[in-house]
Amino acid sequence: MLPIKILYVFIYLNYVVGQSTDFQNFNLIFAIDETRYEYEMLRYVLPVEFIKLDYTLLVYNSDSVIISKYTESHRQPLLLSYTKEVSMPTTLEEDTRDLLFVIDFSLNITNMSEYENSYLFVFSNYLNPVHTSTGLSKTLRKALKKHVQVSFFTFEYPMTDEVSAHDEISSTLTNATGGVFLPIDRLDNSVRRYIKDELIHKRIPVDTKVFHADYEPISVFGFTVDKQTEDYSIIVIGDGAELLSLINYRNESIEYTNITLSKSVVMGVFNASTGLNFAYVTCDGKCQVIFRASSKLRFTPGFSAEPPVPGSKISAFPLTYNKSYLSIEVKKCYGNIDILSAEVYNQKNWSQSLKIHKMYDNLYSSDKPILFPKDLIGVRINGVINETDEKFTSIYPRLISPFDKNDLEIITVNITIGDHLTMECSGLDGEWIFYSSRQSPALSLDTGIQYFKIKRATLEDAGLYMCRKNDAIITLYKVQVQVPPTISRVSKRMIIAMIGDPVVVMPCLATGSPEPNVTWSLNGTIECTKCTTVNNSLVIHNVTADSAGIYTCKAQNSLGSAWEYYVLTVQGAPSQLYIRKTLVIIKDRKTNILCNITHSEEDTLRWYRDGHFLMNGKLTLYGRLQDSGVYTCRITKLTGMMDYTVNLTVCSPPQFLKPEPSIVFISTRTILRCHVIEFGETKFTWTKDGHKLNGNQPELFAAYPGSYICEVTSHCGRISRRFDVVIGGCILNVDSDFDGVKPFILNSKGNLLSPMYNTLNDAVYIEFGNSVHFNCGSNISLYHDKVILSNNFVQGKCVNGSVFEIDKVLYDFKNLSCEGRLNKIVRNDEVRCGWNKTLQNINYHFGKICVHLYEVCATRLETVYIRHRLNKAKANKISTLADTPKLFYKRQSLANKYKCDYNDSGYCFKSRQLLNARDVYPGQAFTATFSNYNIVPEWRQGWSNWEELEKRVRMIPNSLHKTAEVYVYNGVIHTSNLNAKLKRTVTMKHNYTVTYTNSNNKQNIQLTPMFLFKAVHYLTERMGVAFIQLNIPNVTKEEAEKYVFCDDICKDIEWLGNGDWKNPKRGYIYCCSIREFNSLFGDVVHIKGVLGILRKI
Repeated sequence: MLPIKILYVFIYLNYVVGQSTDFQNFNLIFAIDETRYEYEMLRYVLPVEFIKLDYTLLVYNSDSVIISKYTESHRQPLLLSYTKEVSMPTTLEEDTRDLLFVIDFSLNITNMSEYENSYLFVFSNYLNPVHTSTGLSKTLRKALKKHVQVSFFTFEYPMTDEVSAHDEISSTLTNATGGVFLPIDRLDNSVRRYIKDELIHKRIPVDTKVFHADYEPISVFGFTVDKQTEDYSIIVIGDGAELLSLINYRNESIEYTNITLSKSVVMGVFNASTGLNFAYVTCDGKCQVIFRASSKLRFTPGFSAEPPVPGSKISAFPLTYNKSYLSIEVKKCYGNIDILSAEVYNQKNWSQSLKIHKMYDNLYSSDKPILFPKDLIGVRINGVINETDEKFTSIYPRLISPFDKNDLEIITVNITIGDHLTMECSGLDGEWIFYSSRQSPALSLDTGIQYFKIKRATLEDAGLYMCRKNDAIITLYKVQVQVPPTISRVSKRMIIAMIGDPVVVMPCLATGSPEPNVTWSLNGTIECTKCTTVNNSLVIHNVTADSAGIYTCKAQNSLGSAWEYYVLTVQGAPSQLYIRKTLVIIKDRKTNILCNITHSEEDTLRWYRDGHFLMNGKLTLYGRLQDSGVYTCRITKLTGMMDYTVNLTVCSPPQFLKPEPSIVFISTRTILRCHVIEFGETKFTWTKDGHKLNGNQPELFAAYPGSYICEVTSHCGRISRRFDVVIGGCILNVDSDFDGVKPFILNSKGNLLSPMYNTLNDAVYIEFGNSVHFNCGSNISLYHDKVILSNNFVQGKCVNGSVFEIDKVLYDFKNLSCEGRLNKIVRNDEVRCGWNKTLQNINYHFGKICVHLYEVCATRLETVYIRHRLNKAKANKISTLADTPKLFYKRQSLANKYKCDYNDSGYCFKSRQLLNARDVYPGQAFTATFSNYNIVPEWRQGWSNWEELEKRVRMIPNSLHKTAEVYVYNGVIHTSNLNAKLKRTVTMKHNYTVTYTNSNNKQNIQLTPMFLFKAVHYLTERMGVAFIQLNIPNVTKEEAEKYVFCDDICKDIEWLGNGDWKNPKRGYIYCCSIREFNSLFGDVVHIKGVLGILRKI
């Protein structure tokens, strides 16, 4: 005989790879009765990535398998901390340590009844001798009592019709416990995958079919799927076993995952269609087909001598020779169900059908008790899903082992509290035992007496009294103590509620026996129409002024009545007299206002402001000055209501009094100023090149060059200002020094020179001694005070202010000008930017040097979007040019491209530049935005939210690293761009047209876009956000909200600040993630490479 090794792995299974729920109360055992693979077998049952072990107990009878050595050699130290090694008794004879002993030893080694579900996987070798199956019934009852599902993985199985002791043990245990018997060739990943799949889905047997392939080469099996089952598996066992296909009743193929466990076992895993399905299988010779499924319905059968009531004892096993009611406790199900009938049966063709009805909560019971046989019994239930009237059938996965007791007739006795009672033990002196729902375990009262007496009965005396003799129950009394009703008084019977409170709960803690009937009334006679009762407590829903009054709880049984009263007062809002806290929030900053009352998500949270209802749920404020006030949060739960009131003030962070130059030349009196408008106490902090300076004043004398930062702090926030103090250099102001047709300033690489500026003072700064190129473009002469300097470009070296040295002569940049204006180049590279759209690049050419400005995606008729890169070289202001009259006419022409028929409101479609002139380089470059393809009609009166949004976006480069790449898409969305689903929400009335005069003085009609959009893509960090402005005339805020097609995330974008973005008169704007924007409007533009949302800058 081969030596036997067993390995037991006990797991309080909290984690299985890929699963994190529904694995509590779970026990797992591997019993290994196979020696050929030794450590190889451990490799497949002990991988850390498969199961995380909370506790492992290893039991074996051979020194050849040392788990600690295995885990050490395989670098799995985690297992050692959870592992305890125990040897089997060595005194046992070898021929007694066979398969049945191994299984029985496994079931005895720990108290598995503590777990709801236990799995025992037995790895056995068919060639190992099995001396006897004696004691199998005892082992089986033990497995059933401990809720263990037993499955076998057997090596060397001959696949014959002969029945051996091994077959008897495996078939008996698997059939009764819901497990499976699988002949396998070797232990590999497919077996481990099967075990993992079983643990995750907890499949139970549904049906088993047997056929002989000699007569039916291909067999078809039908199986019905209802909505209570899911995650099916079909196991085909036999030589050459194969699952050919699965189809549903519509003759459609069902996809399945095929798992080959051995040359004679295959398994298909799939999600079946509701209704009748068919499986096509084949094999050589005799073949077995096992259907298993995960059940959405989980129930537990129980048995009781009396119909079950709340608190009554329900046994897991029926008494034999004593009629028992069958109860069904539903623990989990799909939908709202009713159980209509049940069938109980044994393995000897006995069965009985029972009608089932609901008792309370999720507990059902048979309408009558029946006498159960002494054999193992199974339970099958039939029901219906109420919403759909679909019927279902579900089988309890294990057979149930009844235990045998003498026939008992329960004697029911009703006594009144204070009465006396004498019970007799049928003329015998026996042991009296007492059991009740309040007394567990059973209490031994007295021994060797015939009569047991209760004197002056109390409620605690109610229960079951048994008289036992020689372990046989002789007499069973059920004593019911009757008591008149009483109602426990509560401390809070004067209740104050608010109009709109979702619920008010009034408890009625009534006791008595028989259990009293509880009724409620309002003002003595009226029934509460907006009320329900839960466990005798009154629940008033949606409180109104009419809910006020006196509520009476009446408890009544056959012995009398009792009353309790509540007075409900209804107010409009909580009192503001008890302010618990003063809260200060910062202006224009998003703040979550907390309700400092312990509560859960199930409780109702309501907010009031200044005595008026504000909102339900969590409160978020955005720092508007008008948000100041007295706020009260009100928590409503079944146990009562609580209020918490705070006095909230919105304060403003400091603001600078006036702008100051950001670049300052050092002198004997270089004063840096940081004065602010006073908003309470402020603190000034100065640093130079990152080092803190002494002083707390708004002014600082800068004696040395460097980078100075002034930070002003108050209790409402902080602001800062930077000064670059330089020894010398050139500063060119964008708003004054670029008047006229100025030359372009190029750096040594041929690119436009980036200006240095802050949001208030825009300036191009060039360090002392640095050289730049002044270029008017090919064949355009450069002048200084009408004296020509060059027909191409000149190189100038910065001296000071606006003075440069050119060919050893000093020239003032203010006096430089170009003979004419350099025209932009529109280059069409025939690159597609969508269906029937091409991409055009707008550039300036300086000989062989090309400077890119922006790009336009357009159809043959109109612009779709314009893309440009944000950077610190933008002008931010528009200077006055030499040919102002001509340009002014062009600008006016563009501004009035869409002629308005002004109405009383002053609103109409006016022209809007998609790319603002302020967002290009200073000087001539801004005229590159004067093009028809950059103009679209926008419904507005004057200033709109679009301009405010441009201003916020223009600030982004100042807040990011100098190497950051940020691109902006500005475009339009028409009704035709919407997908089919969105088009159903709009009608042709949303399409408007405008008439404009083109460059040939011809009038054209153009459709107005439904939306304008601006999408920001922070390429460096792969973040972005899209803004959509509604462009439909005369809509209200409520109407505008119908056009919000995405999850509006504007509140999450901190740099939007306190804008009035939802005002339709200024342009209703909402915000989308780029992912949703692409999904909704991918026909317009699809922005790639964005993973997150640009919430902060």
